Amino acid sequence: MIDRRLVLWRDLQEPVLGVGDLPGKIHALAVASLPSGQRGLLVAAAEAAVLWSGKGDDLEAWDAVLLPCHLDRITALACGPAEAAIVTASRDGTAALWSEAGSLIQVLELDGQSFTSLAWRHDRQALAAGGEEGAWVMWPLNSPEDKRP
Repeated sequence: MIDRRLVLWRDLQEPVLGVGDLPGKIHALAVASLPSGQRGLLVAAAEAAVLWSGKGDDLEAWDAVLLPCHLDRITALACGPAEAAIVTASRDGTAALWSEAGSLIQVLELDGQSFTSLAWRHDRQALAAGGEEGAWVMWPLNSPEDKRP
């Protein structure tokens, strides 16, 4: 049974944190070292993503930020450099670049295709995104309005 909960475990003995009432089934997870030096856990459920971030091991003290933007299920997540700490991609054909604080920086589109994958280039200066029909795009980080190299 899917109960729309996320439970984090430190070991197999005791849960550290349980979060309930997510908007749907979890479709993607990402763990990150954020540009601020904090650790982050990014969770996508249905068309929303939540970023938990903080320092230290007390996960209950971490802050949670909702990242609402998409009109359909989120299919991919990526954590990147300071200018766009978080990227969410969706079946609605959009990818959203977010600041670590949860502010929407920019929305990118892939010619009407649903996104299926995201990855930062090795130098973290560009974001690669793939669609369900085989198309892919590389967006330079310094000028994201230029959709193709």
